[in-house]
Amino acid sequence: MKKTIGIVLAAVLSAGALTAVAADFAGHRHGRGMRGDMFGTRDMESKLNLTADQKAKLEQIHSRQREQMKTQFEQGRQEHQALMQELYKDNPNQAEIQRLMASIQQRQAAAFTQHIQAMQEFSQSLTSEQRAQMQQLITERAQKRAEMRQKWEQRRQQKQQEQQTAPQTPQQ
Repeated sequence: MKKTIGIVLAAVLSAGALTAVAADFAGHRHGRGMRGDMFGTRDMESKLNLTADQKAKLEQIHSRQREQMKTQFEQGRQEHQALMQELYKDNPNQAEIQRLMASIQQRQAAAFTQHIQAMQEFSQSLTSEQRAQMQQLITERAQKRAEMRQKWEQRRQQKQQEQQTAPQTPQQ
């Protein structure tokens, strides 16, 4: 039973990840306005000095991905809803849960494959100098994310310490 619950929880979290990936493909990142896009290159266009042809190619790839993801996103939402309904029945059907989980996982794998193919297509339109610059920008972005994670972890630890040292008030 615990294994099934763990698998179901993983599927639910994976469905959430698919939603985030689909939103990213569609160019919508909560809290970031319209800055987000499929490759994180909208703000990098000027840094990479993309030509008009390269910008057009990027927009073509982006539009195609957005359309493909709309359908997958809706199907994923429906499967996720069906999974949630099945999970909270009085007598959930384990075979149906397994089927829905497998379908969600296949959809996620397909979305990831499409994303990688689109990134490869975009990379092929870049010059070797632009690819090197892109790698540098990706490295810088990863370093910034690591710094932000470290700051977040420090704040979390500080908050925990404050809670542990705060005087306990007796409850009545």
